[in-house]
Amino acid sequence: LSRDVTKDRLEALQRAQDDGRARVVGHIVEQIRDGADPLEMLGRAVEALRGALAAEGVAVAVALDGGRLDVALRQGHATAVEAATAALHQAVPEVGAAIRSAGGHALIVFRTRFRGAWNGIVAVARAPDAPAWSDEDHLLARAVEAQLGVILAQLGEQRRLEHLSRTDPLTGLLNRRALVADLERRLARADRG
Repeated sequence: LSRDVTKDRLEALQRAQDDGRARVVGHIVEQIRDGADPLEMLGRAVEALRGALAAEGVAVAVALDGGRLDVALRQGHATAVEAATAALHQAVPEVGAAIRSAGGHALIVFRTRFRGAWNGIVAVARAPDAPAWSDEDHLLARAVEAQLGVILAQLGEQRRLEHLSRTDPLTGLLNRRALVADLERRLARADRG
């Protein structure tokens, strides 16, 4: 008498994968909730994502007005980070993409969203000899997309407020306080050599 346990094992594997994704997303949500500095929160979230995806490097860019990108974070081994940074500037489809860099790195690139609009791009790189991205890897990327979008929205708002605090709203020039601080910094640098 025998029983086919294939279905049971597949269900157990699916539950384990779901639990793993939930742990990574939970960790990222915890970083958002416990952090005050958006760049620090982003660093911790990317570190968790790198570990979960067995990645060598990650680059994250914030979308600015007009669709321009500002690279906010680079983390990992230099060659993998270079490959990920280069991938940020390629056309990224709405659902993300798995690509190979010129150096052979396996990359997964996806957009982040906040309140229904995309607000950034994340590129994750594995070593050239690493396995291709699995369906589970794509699911994990999609699962963290919204949390990273929240962090990037906070980072964008912080940068916007810093800009407003340093510039005159009418002329767009540095305000007096920012001008004096910038002048002092440049004079100190000139004195050093």
